[in-house]
Amino acid sequence: MAAEKDSLRLLSFSYRDSKGNVTERELTHWKETSVYIQGRAESDAFYRTFRKDRVIEYLCGAQHLSFDRAPPPPPYSKTLPTDVQGQILFTGFKSEDRINLENLAAANGLRVVKTPTKNLAFLCAGYNAGWTKIEAAVGKGAFILSEAQLLAMFQTGEISEVS
Repeated sequence: MAAEKDSLRLLSFSYRDSKGNVTERELTHWKETSVYIQGRAESDAFYRTFRKDRVIEYLCGAQHLSFDRAPPPPPYSKTLPTDVQGQILFTGFKSEDRINLENLAAANGLRVVKTPTKNLAFLCAGYNAGWTKIEAAVGKGAFILSEAQLLAMFQTGEISEVS
């Protein structure tokens, strides 16, 4: 319940993206690790991922952040065994596209699951993803990724800002 309340608190900040563009962001549904903030505003259709080291200034809600948290394990590394990697769930894709993405994820060391579980690390949401599955994945602490972010993660090992 406390995590639910935290996700509804307003968080706003000035942010410099990887191209140097500075924008103000306001999130009403969010979560954090020591490295990332991920969330969306009421009007957003998709969760976005922000690196904390690119935040210029917190404008509202900084008191809700855990700045002293221990760093999480890296979100993805080909050198870790599958059970340490966590799990990934795909939703909102055409059947053939989902199967191709599932095979790619398995080949890159992630365990593919069909429903949100307590060990869910990532949910990759397609164009037709339903909010029920996305909300369940967020409740399990999973990062929400677009297909482009997933592919970039496999190439670089980081969750990128592409959506």
